[in-house]
Amino acid sequence: RLENFQASWLLPLRAIILGGGIALVLALLFSFRLSRRLVTAVQALTGYSRQLGQASPPTALSAPLTGVNELDQLRHDLQLTEDTLHQRQQATAALAGELEKRQRRYRTIAGVGALVFWEADSQGAMRSTTGWATLTGRTEAAALGHGWEDSVHPQDLPVIASTWAVSIAGNTTLDVEFRVASGQQQW
Repeated sequence: RLENFQASWLLPLRAIILGGGIALVLALLFSFRLSRRLVTAVQALTGYSRQLGQASPPTALSAPLTGVNELDQLRHDLQLTEDTLHQRQQATAALAGELEKRQRRYRTIAGVGALVFWEADSQGAMRSTTGWATLTGRTEAAALGHGWEDSVHPQDLPVIASTWAVSIAGNTTLDVEFRVASGQQQW
């Protein structure tokens, strides 16, 4: 009979459909869980990498290990990048502090002593000076450009010129002593 024939394959068909449905639900749950885990890790890594470029230190990296080699390597590389940036920031801050300390020291020495610190271009034109007014009695503005040469003892000008040439050729700082006319018209 036709009903007996159809009954023989309908029961296994129902089991196959039920088993396929259960497998599909399990596959969807597994896929959802895996994708959620990967998306969470990618979002954490993206947020962390954005923080690396900002001035404030980033919050701790909360991306979990995913078991995906590429994401785990990216996590590791971002942590190395943070360490490198932190070391560079510390070194830059230390250098800036040292530079500020040296500048304050030189300005203090120049302000209270008979020392003049100045910055000039490659042709010897003075761009800035500290201590010139205290030493010579003339304004620092009068020393700018080549005005400072008017106060130098004539015998010292050739020594300055030769030392200047050596300093420019070697791209070094210039450290030379020479006589200048003081406010009391003394050398």
